[in-house]
Amino acid sequence: MTSLQSLAIMLPGFLFTIIIHEYAHALIAYLRGDTTAKERLTFNPLNHLELWGSIIIPFINFSTGGFLFGWGRALVPKRYLLKKPFSDFFFIYLAGPLVSFFLGILFCFFLSFSFFKQYTILAEIFKYTALIN
Repeated sequence: MTSLQSLAIMLPGFLFTIIIHEYAHALIAYLRGDTTAKERLTFNPLNHLELWGSIIIPFINFSTGGFLFGWGRALVPKRYLLKKPFSDFFFIYLAGPLVSFFLGILFCFFLSFSFFKQYTILAEIFKYTALIN
């Protein structure tokens, strides 16, 4: 498999994971009272991607033969808008990793069906998405 084919398989799962992970942080922040997080409640990748963590570092890792690793733009909750700041921060920061964990399980579950094994590209995308989560 060429580098371009590998990138085409890794990129959809990488972007999907970053977007859903950051969306989860924003959703919990909004539900806990931080109204400034509403602008991040979108599936538009431009609202969640960060130059260094989403483009430069993953490109360097991939081009040197490494794992496609990165991060999205951090959500900084406003303490004064939260109902219970201490516990709300805990749930806001827990939301992203928890969603990523469940995404990994979900994609492993999808891979267990023989339907997805017929489509090798789709199966490879799902395998990579499950792996990075």
